[in-house]
Amino acid sequence: MAASNIPIVLRAFAPDDVILSAEVFADGRLIGVATFCCPLCPCAHPLPGQETILQIYAPRNSGPLGEEGWTNAPSGLHQLTARAVGENGTIVESSPVTIGVRYVRLFIGRNSEDDEGYVLVIPNGSLVDAGSFDLEASSDLRAWTWLGPFSPGNVAAFYWDQPPASARERRFYRAVWVPPVRMWF
Repeated sequence: MAASNIPIVLRAFAPDDVILSAEVFADGRLIGVATFCCPLCPCAHPLPGQETILQIYAPRNSGPLGEEGWTNAPSGLHQLTARAVGENGTIVESSPVTIGVRYVRLFIGRNSEDDEGYVLVIPNGSLVDAGSFDLEASSDLRAWTWLGPFSPGNVAAFYWDQPPASARERRFYRAVWVPPVRMWF
């Protein structure tokens, strides 16, 4: 299955130093280098002690510049860490962060009963070990609107959408995994 990019954003700080890049590791393996500024951006150099935001950017030869993140992450639980060396030699290491990666396929088709509606299906969507899926829609891939939860079937999970007339020409969908609610007493 094709994997999505997982955005990696770090906040770096050292009291008397400047952190401009950091190596990012998943399960102890280097997955990329997060930098303060994209290669062609005219960012002002930060001052010592100033917090910097670091991201893994797409290589220049791969098309438009932009955030890339961790590509082709394998499914499962992973422990992410980062390590940076400041301009004055200060070494900064992050605490480990555990993330879960899950591949989900979302099939979209016309609703056979209604020419203007869609049925969205997640194969095996009802068989997830924990949590559920919600559907979100966007007209520009930047702002997303929650539409509601998928309905569980015996195996697959379903959502039937009837977009408003204003959204019928350009509408994008994504399935979002919702972790189970844990209640502690």
